[in-house]
Amino acid sequence: MEDMNRRLEMELEDEREMERLRETITDSEREMTVICKAAQDQWFGVIEACKHSVYVNNLNIRTSRKELEDHFGSCGTIITIEFCKDTVTYRFIGMNSARIEFTDIAAKLKAMDLADTFLKGSKIDVTSVPAPIARYRSRYSRCRRFNYHR
Repeated sequence: MEDMNRRLEMELEDEREMERLRETITDSEREMTVICKAAQDQWFGVIEACKHSVYVNNLNIRTSRKELEDHFGSCGTIITIEFCKDTVTYRFIGMNSARIEFTDIAAKLKAMDLADTFLKGSKIDVTSVPAPIARYRSRYSRCRRFNYHR
């Protein structure tokens, strides 16, 4: 009889442990779902921004944000302009580049037509993809590709 009681207690204990394990797994799955959803939303925003962005290379070093707004303003509404600059010295890095984000894809396509036009004496290159990352490498470790300094 005692043997049967021990077996029942062990089975009951095993069932409780299995239930705790199921709860832990469910909680972990919920946390992972939340984390994955947040990451997915973040990447969705990045992908959407890329759909509406053009990259302008070969800019004159003295090109300002206002001049880029004037040059590309006829294409559509500009959301952001980001220069590729050293975050400490604010000097251009690489190919003197900028990323311009528009509100819609039609504006992006109009901006692509401005390739090989002149801005402040430089023949600019407008592409839908950034220049190779190797061109942006710098001897400074504090450099980032694009920053939001205005």
